[in-house]
Amino acid sequence: MIFGSPWWLLAVPLAAGAVLRRVWRRGDRLAVPALGRRRWTLRLAVAWLPWALEVAGLSLLAVALARPQSLVREAHSSHGIDVMIALDVSESMALPDLHGASMFPVARQKARELVASRPHDRIGLVVFGGEAITVLPPTADRRLVLDAIDQYAPGDLGDGTAVGQAIALAAKRLRDLHTPGSAILVVTDGRDNASDIAPAAAIGAAQALGIQVHAVGIDRAPGLRTVRDALGTLERDLGAVGGHLVRVKTAEQLVGGFDALQELVPSPGVGWISVHPVDRYRWFLAPGLVMLGVSTVLSSTWLRRGP
Repeated sequence: MIFGSPWWLLAVPLAAGAVLRRVWRRGDRLAVPALGRRRWTLRLAVAWLPWALEVAGLSLLAVALARPQSLVREAHSSHGIDVMIALDVSESMALPDLHGASMFPVARQKARELVASRPHDRIGLVVFGGEAITVLPPTADRRLVLDAIDQYAPGDLGDGTAVGQAIALAAKRLRDLHTPGSAILVVTDGRDNASDIAPAAAIGAAQALGIQVHAVGIDRAPGLRTVRDALGTLERDLGAVGGHLVRVKTAEQLVGGFDALQELVPSPGVGWISVHPVDRYRWFLAPGLVMLGVSTVLSSTWLRRGP
């Protein structure tokens, strides 16, 4: 607690002294008939109450005039960028890596961590398999994004990998927001075989809108040449517009792949805490006025003092 006008606090002992001096000079005599020796009564027991309430009330008024204030901390943040995650949920994402570890649970968990680590960005989600759909447009509600990531599993959208369609759909969502520095982060393990738009065309359209595109490509096994060729093509398409493809072969490398995406798309958003005073004089003014009022009523009626 701090005070805007602390010199008013000097009035607290002055008010108390003035009331006590008046009571001392006048004496503490209740207006009761003189019928011999006084017996104990409730009125005599609480005869001090009016002047005690008067001292307390005046003291609280003095504190209110001193402008008591409490310091309030308020969190602020500046808006970062808009990010669309394009997550592959084709059936092949359920296959194990070279060491037998499942890749999709790692991809899902790292996507959740990415959301949690970017508190100032708006994040949305596109999932794709045999088709691509928007699960959630960019939003600042972290709980909605995390719930959306948990909604889909490999095979939910049928067989196939619609990479180009997913990139085009994500770019469309970002285009409507007009946020500089927006990005699409793609996670896929296969070649495009289900889109009505080629990945190169979708990437070029996104680049024309000022949207950067980066990807993690899961190169699942040395024997899957078509996957390696498709990832090589995707890498060239991304590189042509300043994007990057991070190749991974194991679940452990997938963790590092997501970390690499984080570095490729830094968030300009910042957070800070401001501290400002808030007046709290009402906490003292109201009870002070009540006490003075009660003191006046008691002094004029039940606990009225005699001459």
